[in-house]
Amino acid sequence: MSDTNEAAPAQPQQPAEEPQPLVIPDVIERLPKPDKAAHDAELAQLDAAIKTLQTRSTEIRAELDAIKGGRGGYGEQIQAAKAVYG
Repeated sequence: MSDTNEAAPAQPQQPAEEPQPLVIPDVIERLPKPDKAAHDAELAQLDAAIKTLQTRSTEIRAELDAIKGGRGGYGEQIQAAKAVYG
């Protein structure tokens, strides 16, 4: 029986690829200026959406606070009824 763990023959290394020469253009193209009016319109739209959501959040908080506060409002009435009928 022969060993099957024999080392595989080393593969010859491939030469490293030569890097491509870096080409630098004489004039670099400038990006066009962004449209300020379109940007401002988009900001106004986002601000309006944020204000709407903040208003809704405030309304929900007020409703939750009213529900929380309303739970304890009947405590005195219940105690009075227990005193009368209990």
